[in-house]
Amino acid sequence: MPTWKQKIQVGRPCTAFAKGVQRLGLLAGESVGDAFCASRNYDEIWMKKQAVRLGAIFVGWTLLAMFWAANRSLYRVTIGQPASFVETFRPILLDFWLWALLTPAIFYLARKFQFTRHNWARSSAVHFCAYIALSRLHEVLGLLLRIPAFIPAGFHGSLLKLRVVQSLNGDFWMYWPIVVHLEPCRVLPALSGA
Repeated sequence: MPTWKQKIQVGRPCTAFAKGVQRLGLLAGESVGDAFCASRNYDEIWMKKQAVRLGAIFVGWTLLAMFWAANRSLYRVTIGQPASFVETFRPILLDFWLWALLTPAIFYLARKFQFTRHNWARSSAVHFCAYIALSRLHEVLGLLLRIPAFIPAGFHGSLLKLRVVQSLNGDFWMYWPIVVHLEPCRVLPALSGA
């Protein structure tokens, strides 16, 4: 594994900055320039990793939306109604991309409030409250983006309240699998000694 000094040599502007600081005699030995370059290189690596993770999240939610839309279209064909995959896919994709935007927050909460023998009650309470809050946020965003929802004829109440109540079951299956999925990812490496 390369040291941070070896990583600095990768970026020319960084190395030039560090050498310039040393030439001016501002610092001897390991200069502020070296530390700055190492920090900048670390930040670039971290940003790339975050971009890859965010990309993977969006690809995963997009694939799930495609599966969901295909299933809906197949159902419509089965009951004898016309099915347009594109018309079905658009609102589902928007809905799932909202969950993709919320997924990093869920990952953060899942890491911060893990389920252990000693704190499972507190973690359960936090996750339940977060599930309700994120479900409501998801529906507020859905309302703002005008993602279609089933509204019974003659309904005169709050659209947001109706959307939240309608979505609690579906949102449950969006939030909790993410939280539960992270648990084996933490436990398995510990068991294998990694």
